[in-house]
Amino acid sequence: MFRIKLTQPADRSRLRLWSPTAMTSAYKMVKDEGIPVYRAAKLNGVPLTTLRDRVDNRISIDCVKSGPCPVLSLDEEAKLCEHLKDLASVGYGYTRAEVVNLASDYAVSLGKRKDDQPFTLNWFYNFIKRWPELNVVRPSSLSEQRAKCASEESVTKYFNELERILRKYDLFDKPHLIYNIDEKGINTEYKPPSVVSGKDCKAQVIMSERGKTVTIIGAGNAAGMQIPPYFVFPGVRMLDGLLEGKSPGADGIMTPSGWSNSVVFKDYLQNHFMKFCQGRSDDTILILYDGHRSHISVDLVEWAKQQNIVLFVLPTHTSHILQPMDIGCFGPLQLKYAQECSKFARTHHRVVTRYDVCSLACKAYSFALSPLNLQASFNKAGIYPFKNSSSMVELLKSKIKPSELYIVDDEVTASGDHKKSETAENNFFDKKGGDVHIKIMKKKRKNINSIVGGKALEGETVEKMKKYIDESNSKISSNDPKKKKTKTPKNKKNSATSFNLQINDKQKPGPSKQNIELSEKSDLSDSENESEIPDEDKCCQCHQYYVDKHSHGAIEFTHWAQCDNATCSHWVHLKYCSPVHVVRKNTVFYCNCCL
Repeated sequence: MFRIKLTQPADRSRLRLWSPTAMTSAYKMVKDEGIPVYRAAKLNGVPLTTLRDRVDNRISIDCVKSGPCPVLSLDEEAKLCEHLKDLASVGYGYTRAEVVNLASDYAVSLGKRKDDQPFTLNWFYNFIKRWPELNVVRPSSLSEQRAKCASEESVTKYFNELERILRKYDLFDKPHLIYNIDEKGINTEYKPPSVVSGKDCKAQVIMSERGKTVTIIGAGNAAGMQIPPYFVFPGVRMLDGLLEGKSPGADGIMTPSGWSNSVVFKDYLQNHFMKFCQGRSDDTILILYDGHRSHISVDLVEWAKQQNIVLFVLPTHTSHILQPMDIGCFGPLQLKYAQECSKFARTHHRVVTRYDVCSLACKAYSFALSPLNLQASFNKAGIYPFKNSSSMVELLKSKIKPSELYIVDDEVTASGDHKKSETAENNFFDKKGGDVHIKIMKKKRKNINSIVGGKALEGETVEKMKKYIDESNSKISSNDPKKKKTKTPKNKKNSATSFNLQINDKQKPGPSKQNIELSEKSDLSDSENESEIPDEDKCCQCHQYYVDKHSHGAIEFTHWAQCDNATCSHWVHLKYCSPVHVVRKNTVFYCNCCL
């Protein structure tokens, strides 16, 4: 009888007791310095056979784990990795499933896999481990206008102009004179924060129905001082309860929509901002804000000039990377406001109403526009301490990358095609995703933001702005309103139904027939339309297209039918010019001419 010797299973923890760095070092010693394989393995503490397999090219030096080598080589995976990073940086990233499909197609094109042997998610997770520079993230949304306008050219021009203004008014070392003003919309409906709940229940938050937006106008300087909030409530009459619980200095106003406008913004600057801002002797104050139409007016520029204030408009659609309030203040304000609303609802056991918005928003405003946040926001925006254009372009390189997709049409070659490399047609990744790099934009339309965007409102810029406004006003006054043209309904020869109704513009309450206009003007318009209609499309009995309005009711639903006689094919008004009222499907109909 034979005895079977039971062996202990291999201890997986003892496999591959060498590091990839040691294996690479030993490989280089053999290849570059000519040291024997046995000696290099002993010096670096790697297995002899493992090193010999890599020296003899039986296994790639890039393989750092036990088992078979990856299907794609290091260079091939590097190209795939670069393609994934490139597409993600411009806003067209791949999902995990799409990466697996892309890699499968790539392996098939290289002849390393068959169509019926695609990669799986296990390959994807191993691929991510081999390339730690890749990561699965949830991308943030970016509007197309921001992707187009946040370009290297606009950032460079903006910082060159800002440097000129700071040098002209000697503001490089005066952060208390550099302000940023922006608006933020909040609502009684908020995004609730994460809460702790049981695993077997679905947590919910009770909140009020979505109401109208309340706008907060906020401001602060580079030294870290905030201007008290200014609220714009929706409505007509200001109620005392709306500002209950406000922070010291906070104020508000009413507009029908709850949004700011040119009148509100000017009132804010004159009566609220000037009350709390620093440096009101003979110093020049610099105010940076976005180019919303409510911020640009000739009256506002003239007032700012009298008050020794320089208004500086940010480039169009670049506030997400250049405006300090958007960079580091309004994000925390939104989060803090949601937390305060959640805490208020839990404490008072009721929903947040418009009378609670002011007190809750003031707490969030004081927290978000703290001195530390304001100073960090101005620093990150490159305003104070000032950073030149080349430094900011380098810092914002990843955020202005999507603008490289868009090419203005006057920069395209004469043939109308963007230049490509000679191997673009043969490149697998160019065929899969290369077309996103060719998006030709039309020439920029001339508007007020193209004149004032990224510039200080002074000198030649103000003159151009006044000229543009005057030209726009003259065009509006000279152009007559366009008259709407009504089209005559076309005859459809299936089972055509004609609806002919003319209603008086000044209708009065009453029966439907009372407001029907049967004037000579309508008859003339019908007669003019009748002359344009061919005879074969008219009724063969009354020789008209429209039924006589005076002999029948005020509203006619005129039904047509075509004679089934092949030699006739005339059209007839049912009910009015024929005893037949309805023609059903698969029934034969003959007009009076053929009966």
